[in-house]
Amino acid sequence: MLIKIKMKSGTPLDFDTDDLPLGDNLHSLLEMLSETAIPLYEQFKIAHLYRFHYEECKKILDTIRENNKDCDEDVNLLTQALNLQHDKEVILFDTKKHVENIFEGFVSFIKKDYTKALSLFTKEKFGFGIDLCDYIFEMPRNKLLKSLVHIKNIDTKEFESSKNILNKILSDEIFDCNVDENYKDFIKIKKKVLQDIMFCLGLLDTYNNENNNDVKHRTISDFINRGRYEEAISILENINLTEKNYLFGKIEHLKGNFNGAKQFYKKCISEGHTNTRSFILCKYNYERIIQENPLLYSFESGPLNDLNYYLKLKNNIEIDDNEDLNGCSQDLIDFITISKGVSNNLESCVIKYDILKNNKYMDKVIFNNNLVYLRMKNKFLFVKGEKLDTDINIKEYEKMIDEAISEASENVKESLLYNQAYLKLKPSQFKKLNSEQARIMSAFLNKEDQVLQDLGLVELASCLKDNQDVFELLSSRSSLYSNLQLGKLYLDKYIKNGINIDLNFATKYFLKESKSFYAANGLGVCLALQKKYNEAIKVFNAVVIDHKPSHINLGNVYILNGDYEKAVIEFSKYQNKYSEEIIMKYKDHINVDLMINVFNKGYKGLKSVIFEKLIFDNRLDEAKSYKVTNEKLKKLFDSKIKEKKAEDDEVKRKIEELEKYKRAKNIK
Repeated sequence: MLIKIKMKSGTPLDFDTDDLPLGDNLHSLLEMLSETAIPLYEQFKIAHLYRFHYEECKKILDTIRENNKDCDEDVNLLTQALNLQHDKEVILFDTKKHVENIFEGFVSFIKKDYTKALSLFTKEKFGFGIDLCDYIFEMPRNKLLKSLVHIKNIDTKEFESSKNILNKILSDEIFDCNVDENYKDFIKIKKKVLQDIMFCLGLLDTYNNENNNDVKHRTISDFINRGRYEEAISILENINLTEKNYLFGKIEHLKGNFNGAKQFYKKCISEGHTNTRSFILCKYNYERIIQENPLLYSFESGPLNDLNYYLKLKNNIEIDDNEDLNGCSQDLIDFITISKGVSNNLESCVIKYDILKNNKYMDKVIFNNNLVYLRMKNKFLFVKGEKLDTDINIKEYEKMIDEAISEASENVKESLLYNQAYLKLKPSQFKKLNSEQARIMSAFLNKEDQVLQDLGLVELASCLKDNQDVFELLSSRSSLYSNLQLGKLYLDKYIKNGINIDLNFATKYFLKESKSFYAANGLGVCLALQKKYNEAIKVFNAVVIDHKPSHINLGNVYILNGDYEKAVIEFSKYQNKYSEEIIMKYKDHINVDLMINVFNKGYKGLKSVIFEKLIFDNRLDEAKSYKVTNEKLKKLFDSKIKEKKAEDDEVKRKIEELEKYKRAKNIK
């Protein structure tokens, strides 16, 4: 095909694309590029024609670089694309960092260093590169790549898709643009290519493709990442996306409207598409807001409601009395209502529990065990210091427990045997069991102080004799809740009595559940009390991500460590009466700029303090913006203004006298 290359002289040069000068014949073309007045965009057009001939194209690009100023960036970009397209080593030029990172990501991908490639692509938010890496890791979000993974797994073949796909995308997006009569010059080609590239990199706000939902999705995500929420919403309202509720929720979440975010996240989760990326992200974000498992809350789907509330009960998460259970089945409503128990009416609770005998959610073994427990509970329950007397048929309960043990699986049989021994209160039966609870119970009934001491319970022995509730808590302390309570109990005892062993026990129990941020918070307190401030700071810095009130504890540790400015920064992140009092207490230890920053976060009580500090720092123009009502401070401000005016007038007078003296002496 013949194309015309424009010359600055105005006479076009015919160029045959089917018979390109190659090898030794290229020399004359290079001379022409060096000596003839050819516009730069036409030179790039010639280079483009040689894109499939590596050596020749590279020489042409080098010649263009030598003979033209201010073209390095364009030549570098095309040279990098050429090297990648021909599987050559890429030399990373000193160009814009995001472009360099993307090319380095492609190089890492080709070298099969997929982890590094994913890191670079993620850093630059380069969707195509991320999709490729996700495909390699068999976790693709792109539908086409999902299909490829599926086919790959079925055929058990190794897909070498990387180079083919890379070459295709590089040629399409960077180098391989069709140069024909539809493109009048390289500027238009370059403009189109750069528009595509910049949009992929998130550097353009919009893209000229009104009918492509994928493009709109990327535009929406870009607006959200930049904080341009209203523009994102305007597109979202008129588009049909499966991620719609997730994106609305994310916008509200970023705006700080947690209630609004929760509503959108709940809608997304209720749709039940559990394998989608939006479902997983909604689940995670919802969990961060409520600090609990999001699948354990009510949703609009009836069957899903049953499952969610059932899981919530099984995970010992309290269900509020005002939660709406209308969407649940009657079996589940009975199961939830009765399982919660009636703490102020034990007899009523026992009567209602019988309803669950044939409930599909209730396992027979658990039912027998729990019914016996509820009916026997008042045998050991103390209310206001008095033991309750009730008519108890021990034989009937023993029969129910025996039946439960005969049908129970091995993983729960130990617990049932413990309850059987508990029912009879015979130390010999506890001795047959291996659990720590059984050892405690046996030692308690036999008053074996040495065993209790070995278990770290000797100081609570007297308490156990008088308070069965505490004993029951300790005897089941293998649970998260029990370990937390034990840690808190020992911590309170240490604070009250100052006995170091109590602090050691508190630390031990919190360490058992250190994956829970509540326990980690307790561990941080223990470390601080042991004056291990650096360790405590590390713990609290990890905890505050999920447990905002721990900013208070972190601030307290900084104060103990003498770092008052960092302490104030932490207190400012969790506003309450205590944090305000502490900030006011240590106001003299922090600079005024930090105080202004804290004031802007909502601590309005600092206004007068900031006003006074700015006055003494002679920052009167700034102080003027803080309108205070304190008359004493107003007078101080006025006097400083007068002093400053007097100083300025004196300086002005001296300057005028000096000028007058110079004129009199004819000094220039």
